Amino acid sequence: MPANSKTERNANFHPTIDFSHTAFNQLMQKRIRKVLIISSNYDFFMLEEDGRIDEQIFNEYVSLNLRYPPAFVKAASAAEAFRVMEEEDINLVIEMLNLGEDDAFSLAKRIRKQYEEVPIVVLTHFNREVSLRLQAEDLSAIDYVFCWLGNADLLLAIIKLIEDKMNAPYDIEQVGVQCIILVEDSIRYTSTYLPELYK
Repeated sequence: MPANSKTERNANFHPTIDFSHTAFNQLMQKRIRKVLIISSNYDFFMLEEDGRIDEQIFNEYVSLNLRYPPAFVKAASAAEAFRVMEEEDINLVIEMLNLGEDDAFSLAKRIRKQYEEVPIVVLTHFNREVSLRLQAEDLSAIDYVFCWLGNADLLLAIIKLIEDKMNAPYDIEQVGVQCIILVEDSIRYTSTYLPELYK
């Protein structure tokens, strides 16, 4: 056998993944149905102005042939947030960093203590002051921190990321769905890359 024949054979080998026996209806069983956004009225107004959240996410779900886009509920204070969580089945909490009298990190800990299964994401406008503050804070109660750059696609990407995280143990380990691992320690860059990965 020529010395290079094995190399040539490997170079021409293209493995295929057989999904013929995969029950696709069993994938992504856990979904985000209702999102609580905790923010000041001003920040929520800016989110709406930048992205028209409900409309854009609805249109994105329709374009991807996905049913049941998540609904958004707003709270302007910690007290209102807990009232909403008692009354509604909230699957994801998104906090804006600046909550006036309420501290976003303390609030995250209180929510985590009472609703430990609900993912918590902090969304912030980014500058050096915010970066230094994040380095000094205890982020143990928070799943992710993202930088708001005026792109509503980020909110959709956050929802998809959380859904992937919830479904990964079964979809990847049991079914064999492939995944992409993003390694990046910059919140700003991650907030830029994530919407592109999910498009």
